[in-house]
Amino acid sequence: MRQSEWGGLGCTKSEDSEMEVDLVERPTKRELEIIRAKLKYGTYARVAEAIHLAISTVHWHLSRTYRKLNVRSFDEAVFHLVRQGDIPPDEIIAIMQRESPAEHRPRDSPEIPTSVRSKERR
Repeated sequence: MRQSEWGGLGCTKSEDSEMEVDLVERPTKRELEIIRAKLKYGTYARVAEAIHLAISTVHWHLSRTYRKLNVRSFDEAVFHLVRQGDIPPDEIIAIMQRESPAEHRPRDSPEIPTSVRSKERR
């Protein structure tokens, strides 16, 4: 494989012109935990509630993960993590087959206040 002319961002191009992404820095266990929680719960507010963090902390971890992976969206991040083997495809399929993130809210947690719901649309 050779470094692509425009790559410089951890991308390599093989002889069959298929792009491969090499991670410069792998996400931490905590960052992977937050990615999995976002898959499961859907919104920053529900992730924060489920793993006992501030919404801003969830946002910070996800932003840091996006920078490490050189992606701009959650979907791109999940794609790269699956491709690199950090998240098994079967795990994502199992999460996606569940009916809705709201049904997976911890049973002992209260309803999300209206003021928090408006912040969920991130």
